[in-house]
Amino acid sequence: MSTMHSNKDPERLSAINSHGNRAVGPLETPHGTPTSPKGAPRTADLLFLEEGQVEDIAATTPASSSGSEQSAVQTLVDRVQRLEHALASASLDVRASSAGCRTKTSAKKEIDRSVWHKTRFYGQSHWVHPFEQARKIICFEYLPGGGSNFKVGNGQANAQASAEVNRLVNECKIMARTIKAANAPQWPSWIPDVEKTLPPRELSDQLLQLYFKTSESSCRILHRSSFWKEYEQYWSSPQSASPCLLFKILLAMALGICFYQGPEANDLRSKAQQWIYATQMWLVMPHEKSRLNIPGLQVQCLLLIARSVFNIGGDLVWITAGAVLRAAINMGFHRDPKYFPRMPVLQGELRRRLWATVLELNLTNAMDSGMSPMISANDYDTEPPLNINDDELTESTVHLPTSKPQNVYTEMSLQLALLRSFSLRTEVTTMINDFRFEPLYSEVIRLGTELMKIYKENNKILANASSDSSPSEQSKPSLMHRKVVDITTQRYLLALHRPFAMKAQSDPQFYYSRKVYIDSAMAVLAHPDPSVVASPLSRGLHDDYHLFCLSGGYLKEVMIHASIVVYMELIILLEEDPDMAFDQDRKESREPYRRMLEQAIEISRQRIAIGGETNVKGHLFMSVAMGHVNAIEAGRPSEEGILEAAQSSAKRCYDMLRARLPSTPDMSLSNQQNFSGDEFANGQLNSDLHYKDIDFTMTDWGTADFDNIPEAWMFSSWNEMNTW
Repeated sequence: MSTMHSNKDPERLSAINSHGNRAVGPLETPHGTPTSPKGAPRTADLLFLEEGQVEDIAATTPASSSGSEQSAVQTLVDRVQRLEHALASASLDVRASSAGCRTKTSAKKEIDRSVWHKTRFYGQSHWVHPFEQARKIICFEYLPGGGSNFKVGNGQANAQASAEVNRLVNECKIMARTIKAANAPQWPSWIPDVEKTLPPRELSDQLLQLYFKTSESSCRILHRSSFWKEYEQYWSSPQSASPCLLFKILLAMALGICFYQGPEANDLRSKAQQWIYATQMWLVMPHEKSRLNIPGLQVQCLLLIARSVFNIGGDLVWITAGAVLRAAINMGFHRDPKYFPRMPVLQGELRRRLWATVLELNLTNAMDSGMSPMISANDYDTEPPLNINDDELTESTVHLPTSKPQNVYTEMSLQLALLRSFSLRTEVTTMINDFRFEPLYSEVIRLGTELMKIYKENNKILANASSDSSPSEQSKPSLMHRKVVDITTQRYLLALHRPFAMKAQSDPQFYYSRKVYIDSAMAVLAHPDPSVVASPLSRGLHDDYHLFCLSGGYLKEVMIHASIVVYMELIILLEEDPDMAFDQDRKESREPYRRMLEQAIEISRQRIAIGGETNVKGHLFMSVAMGHVNAIEAGRPSEEGILEAAQSSAKRCYDMLRARLPSTPDMSLSNQQNFSGDEFANGQLNSDLHYKDIDFTMTDWGTADFDNIPEAWMFSSWNEMNTW
């Protein structure tokens, strides 16, 4: 024993940390004097000993004044507690100085890496950060406050054109509020009657089939055979069905409505919003414990997706996703079912699938909001679900089926493909939204390379499955499925490389980030022409395009981000050599970027015309960006091209929203008793309902109104007048 002690630093004593490991670290002497140099303990000072060395360590521990063994143990425990306290207080310094970690930013840069607006905090992954880069390039401005919020250049002609754009945009906002008010729930009379809004059986079947064909494939929530069995029971006896089953059916149909193209589509979308409101109301009612089970968690997961898709408080879904994550942990979903031997096989596998879905929804919404995922791999040990089809699991299954190889496509393949990159995507989200530390470029390259490696593996598996000669459609992924997996990777690459891609213009060492940044944006916006007849490799082509036209959430925001990247690249190419802007070869090299931006404009138009979008800013911004590019290419003043594009976009959006006005809207908000829609034509409502009074919880680009974004809150300072 003495020999072992003599080989060690005499000023180092053993301790047992809070996890039961034997650790050696700098401790205090019995007189309270530190035995190590002043300052935080180094990571290298923490050494772990083998289990068999406990007695030797105990023997070398100084005895207390009484010499009793109990006092010696207590002294040891006290020293461990002091050591743990020192480690906790020094964790940030240790993290910053560790090899491969990021450097701590200054106070100014900590503010630059985040945004605070209207009591809301946004990290680097939020869409507003790339928008600020485009805002510095485009030659128009949105003025905060006042009656005019759109201004281009100077002069009387420009002022008149800007005023016309402002008038149209303001009236679009008024119509948007009217449309939204017509879909608002009539509290509380409609809640007991929600069951009466269920579509006929044939249409309900069709909507549910659309749901299983699309949304369920990537976020596994329902077990197909079990759900269809419950669904049949519901139609046999609706009165005896539980509320949980009813809301599962309604929410699944709501998600299927996104892909429905029948004559009742608009009416069904309105009903879907009512179902979402009803589900939210049911979830906050008393007896919350009765919903802490698998069906209750299924309803909550479906609600998260539906709110995001229909943009009902979509920018706040991250808050609710955190509550769902904690509910799952409270029910033990973070522990693998193998630790519960009495649990039925079907229930255990459903728990694995649901846990993977909860993790994915939490991460997706954290990325949307620019927030941390608030969970790491150390917080759970649940294993990935098996790569099997649903019909291989029944209530009578006693033994787990054998999982198929990952290159065999099943109903679980899409979720497993996303799960393979989950830990990397979590690391990316945590790193880019950390306002304390600047990411090291070497870490960015490492994460990006590993993400691309997994992406290529997944793409190869899905491509091979798509070309499979099997006659079963369920054994093949559609183009929409492949697009979802593609975008899920590309959006993280966009956010990861954005800060360094911006530096590439002045520092060539970051050229790789610029290339990845542009390639990812092009991949996001790449959509086959919806008029092209589907080929065997492009089944579900219309669903792929339809998804972008109708869905809110991350699909909408990543499209905005990608459009900004493409627009900026076009401007950079034109400004690098303005004299060559008219050269035919140069025009052809820019054509792919133009085509992507034009397609994004068309999708934004479709979102307003048929997708339920009520905010015109996306279409306006993309149109103005295209007008800016066209003006430079034609050798015209940029202001002329921008004004023409803005006027054209505002008029088009005005016409589309007016066509969607309800025939008998509730005009209590605008104090109008008799309303036909003609009032918009002569501006009668402009004086009665100013655009600044509009409730901007309506469908929006993201979470803020960029026409009211002052420069101050973007990248300079906190607003001390606001309160949390």
